[in-house]
Amino acid sequence: MEAQDSELLVPVLSADAEIREVMELSKRQRIFGFAFLLLFYSFGNGFQSIPVFNFLAQVLLLWLLDRAAKRSDFVLIWACASLGTFVAYMKLVGTDMESILILGAIVFVGSMVFGLITVLSLKLLPRKYPAFEVCREFIYPITFTSFYCLTSIFASSWMNPAYGFMDFPSLYNLVTLFGLDGVNFLTAWGASLAALHMRREHQQIQERRNIRTTELFFGLLFLVLIYGGSYNLNSNGRFYQADIVDWDQDTFNAVCLVGYESDSSISERLKTTEKVATGKFFLDAELNEASADIVLWSETAVLVNSSIEEKKYLDGMQDIAVRHGTIVGVTYLLKIGENLFSNVFTLILNDGSIAFRYEKVNPVFMVESNVRPGRDLAPIVETRLGKIGGAICFDFDFPAFIRRASDSATLMLQPGWDWGPIGTLHAKMDATRALENGFTLFRCSSGGVSGVYSPYFETIYEKVMGTLDGEGTSAYTTQIPQTKRVRTLYSYLGNFIGHLSTVFVILMLLLCVIPPSFLPEKLLELLNQEQLRSTV
Repeated sequence: MEAQDSELLVPVLSADAEIREVMELSKRQRIFGFAFLLLFYSFGNGFQSIPVFNFLAQVLLLWLLDRAAKRSDFVLIWACASLGTFVAYMKLVGTDMESILILGAIVFVGSMVFGLITVLSLKLLPRKYPAFEVCREFIYPITFTSFYCLTSIFASSWMNPAYGFMDFPSLYNLVTLFGLDGVNFLTAWGASLAALHMRREHQQIQERRNIRTTELFFGLLFLVLIYGGSYNLNSNGRFYQADIVDWDQDTFNAVCLVGYESDSSISERLKTTEKVATGKFFLDAELNEASADIVLWSETAVLVNSSIEEKKYLDGMQDIAVRHGTIVGVTYLLKIGENLFSNVFTLILNDGSIAFRYEKVNPVFMVESNVRPGRDLAPIVETRLGKIGGAICFDFDFPAFIRRASDSATLMLQPGWDWGPIGTLHAKMDATRALENGFTLFRCSSGGVSGVYSPYFETIYEKVMGTLDGEGTSAYTTQIPQTKRVRTLYSYLGNFIGHLSTVFVILMLLLCVIPPSFLPEKLLELLNQEQLRSTV
């Protein structure tokens, strides 16, 4: 058996040796390759994103890995990719030096884990088992999709490369089917094919590469672009060339109030809410003055020192809600111990009842180290404005969490608190949750960008709310379309592609470490086939 295995592997290994000799990086290729890799990662996906760089970064990464022959090459590839990602997100968790350095350490460790898995899958497996060389173009997309699926579940979707394509709606609407995983798999597959076709000047590779996979990719991409491009055609009942007067036009009045816990007291927050609920900031269809249907405070609008103060605060808000017929979203930082707090969002309906009292389940790493995580989702409640749910700021950065939290909701409320440069990107990231699941998002955030976003990724209203801590309260008013929930495949399937990719990655890693002699004979024969593609 071992002799037979050796005979099967000899032609492949000798061919690989000849190819590696021809393909090894020259000095000029190293200089320009690593320089552009750093550039593409720095501006491909991040706060200052050039979308095409997001794709080119993956192509160049694979091209360099394909030709890397020295340990120093792998180290430089990892260093450039890590440094570029760090530059792209430098002020993500804070603007002070300590926060920046900690983020740098996290990025470098994460890049090392991803790099190790990628190198094992792309370099070791094809040499060990020829069948993986035959289907090489699928290895990277599977690894890439799995890694970012897992990070989105356990560490949030920040730095997810799929966000870099949000300016291409025909492609980005794929999230309604398969979430961010779908975008990641498709773009990584395209990058893998591009990198492989850059090897086609070598006859040995050309003979082993089947053009059918490329045709399959472009056929699938064509269908995705048709689907994505047509997704908005019937938004709000507009198909086909419907008269504008027949469009869905029901709206309700909303006010976002922005403030920090250090700026005010409970009594002042009650006074401000009373003033807003009483005010006539809107005009109805008959041009009569109208008040707010819903008032939402930004995250942790006031500090509450005890359960007694909490009851006083909520009693006051309930009284306002009943007297003015207004739904009120109340937020506060509740002290529950020595330097220990709970980040709370309570929704009070217009009849004075408490729809839910929700504690933030996903506090921000480092920033909210003194906040106790909540355990339960906020329930979806039936109101005169539709089915309403809610979560707080960073919760919306976890796609799987919001998929469960928004089940059946037509409107999701998001009190938020941003800082530094993150506001614009963060708002669009969280608007992606509305697109994925088919609800309307009402976002009220301090220190960043607030707005209303439709189930079709349309910005209905948006305003920069860069109020700093200590500058008092600011606000905006808007009218929110009262629309139905849009059914999406993602809301049913979730991260199916990401989970499936993870299963394959686990199997590939096991094959990397398990000696061939431990594998069943039929499986070993299959893995050693060089013409596996031709049988498909």
